[in-house]
Amino acid sequence: MTDGTGLAGFEPGSTGSDFGQSSFADNAESDASTPLTLRDKVAVALEGLALPLFHKIDPETAHRVSLGLMKRGLVPFRTPYQSKRLEVSLAGIDLPNPLGLAAGYDKSVEAVPHLAKMGFGFVEIGTITPRPQQGNDRPRMFRLPDDRA
Repeated sequence: MTDGTGLAGFEPGSTGSDFGQSSFADNAESDASTPLTLRDKVAVALEGLALPLFHKIDPETAHRVSLGLMKRGLVPFRTPYQSKRLEVSLAGIDLPNPLGLAAGYDKSVEAVPHLAKMGFGFVEIGTITPRPQQGNDRPRMFRLPDDRA
């Protein structure tokens, strides 16, 4: 289910009903250099069970729960998909891929060792403030189902 770019499930005009289905499995199985390990297969199966549950709770709670699980190492990690085509250089730094995790996910720097295992090209963490801050009023997070985000 790819469009030639390696992005499975992202067809134009999609309703988003297949959101949460792993493109990693599709890509890894079609790329002989990245076979799925048993750990990867378990991770894909657990992801398929967990994502629908996370989409049934409000986004802020889902974020807090996912960060708590990540912090405790209770998230199954897959072998990162690697491809020479994805390697980039940014400001003189070589990255394995251009996809990064923004600082907003782990503002308190609680899950860094586990976030580094997720396969991102880079991970931004934390923030700099003189004191902890409350943040904006809720809702601060929301979903865009039509955009599958």
